[in-house]
Amino acid sequence: MSWREAAHIAMNHLERSRTFAAEPTDRRLDVRLEVAGGLRARVVDDSDRPVAVREVSLGGFSIQAPMAFALGSTHEFEFDVDAHEPLRLRARVAHCRRVKGAADVATYIAGFAFVADSESVRAAIETLFDCVTAAISFVDF
Repeated sequence: MSWREAAHIAMNHLERSRTFAAEPTDRRLDVRLEVAGGLRARVVDDSDRPVAVREVSLGGFSIQAPMAFALGSTHEFEFDVDAHEPLRLRARVAHCRRVKGAADVATYIAGFAFVADSESVRAAIETLFDCVTAAISFVDF
C-alpha cells in the first residue's frame, strides 16, 4: 500500500470519527510529521505575519508564532510549498499556549485543525502533506 492510499484511508477514518466522536480526546488520530524548517507559512489577515510550521498531519498542524490565537477561532493560512502555487487553507484553533522565547520575547505554540469542508480543500491538504512527505523515503520490508 502506498503512503497516498494510506493517507486516503486515514482521511476517510478521520472524517467518520469527527462525525461520531463525542469526546475531544479523539483529536490526535492522524500521524503527525515534524517539519524541520522546510515549510513556510503565513497568517492571511491584517497582520500577514509569517509563522514557523512545527508539525503537519492530514487533520491539522502546529505552529510557533509571535502572537496568540483565540481558542476556537478560524484563520486562513497560506503555505509556501515548492513547485506549487501557495496553498490557502482555513483552520480552527485547537490549542494555544505561551512559551518562553529568546530574550524573554513572547512566543506561542498553537495547534490548528483544518476546516476540510469540500473535496477541493481535502485535495489541497493532501498536496500539502505530499510536499511534507516528499523528503521521506519509505523502505519496503
